[in-house]
Amino acid sequence: ATDEVFVLAVAATFLPSYDIVSAVTGVGHFQLSKMASPVLIQTIDAADTNRFLRSHKTVGDESDDQYDDLDGDKSGSADDEEITFDVKIAKWRNYFEVWVKNGLTADDIYRDLRVGYYMTKYGRNLGKLSQREEYQKWVTFKVYLEQLKNANK
Repeated sequence: ATDEVFVLAVAATFLPSYDIVSAVTGVGHFQLSKMASPVLIQTIDAADTNRFLRSHKTVGDESDDQYDDLDGDKSGSADDEEITFDVKIAKWRNYFEVWVKNGLTADDIYRDLRVGYYMTKYGRNLGKLSQREEYQKWVTFKVYLEQLKNANK
């Protein structure tokens, strides 16, 4: 019984390929080998569809960015970034104060937290890189040092 199921499965696998080959008449073996597999065509179509879905807005996917700055001033994004750094500085302030007290630089922290490794690992994928706490901590420490430098002027 298992042999019959196996033979049936193998036959079902080759049947679509046989239909395509038998439907093509007058085509040599070389030309036939250049034909695309229907499975490959379906895979390519599915990939194109997914790409299309990712690259276009859907209904209800409207952003409220158009309402953020009615006067056309786009400087709000810098303020948002500054607030984000202030929150992160508050979160890691104890670390930063100890590092500054011990004379550590941003380059020292870069090495200690192995940020270079993560930059190499994630390459151009800034989204994944920026999710790493090590990277966030290093970037925030650089901002913290800049704030200290500006406060001492």
